[in-house]
Amino acid sequence: MAKLNADLLDDFTIKAAQPKEKQYTLRDGNGLFLLIHPNGSKYFRLRVMLHGKQKPIQLTQLLA
Repeated sequence: MAKLNADLLDDFTIKAAQPKEKQYTLRDGNGLFLLIHPNGSKYFRLRVMLHGKQKPIQLTQLLA
């Protein structure tokens, strides 16, 4: 069984994230993070190793 972590993102935290002057991230763990743009759009991205280099993969756009 997976160990629960109190630092993981939950629905309330994601919906409450407000845009700032510059884009910023909220980390969820194991390379997964939420990217919030200044225009208010939110994207989940995953950092993976590809050919020995770290690459972010965009998973989905959240609808507000």
